[in-house]
Amino acid sequence: MTPEEAVRRCEFWTTTASCALGSTADPEVGIYLDGDEFDWERWTLGRSGRKGWAIRIERWVGPGEKRAENALYHLIVKEIERRNGRGLESI
Repeated sequence: MTPEEAVRRCEFWTTTASCALGSTADPEVGIYLDGDEFDWERWTLGRSGRKGWAIRIERWVGPGEKRAENALYHLIVKEIERRNGRGLESI
């Protein structure tokens, strides 16, 4: 799996000024993006069973003045734009 594929296959993304947050029911994506596993039904229906992954991608990587924008965060921003119908052509 490539980073682009993982970002595209994740069902939900949103961003803040400091990170991107996502969730997926796809175990391959959740594991690839180092997500935290949780039980979907425990939060919605009170039953156990179906698993999901909460994903947090920091916007910045590296120490202090040498920090740079995380390439994965940048891919997520582009994916959100694509899903909202605002691709590169509108920039």
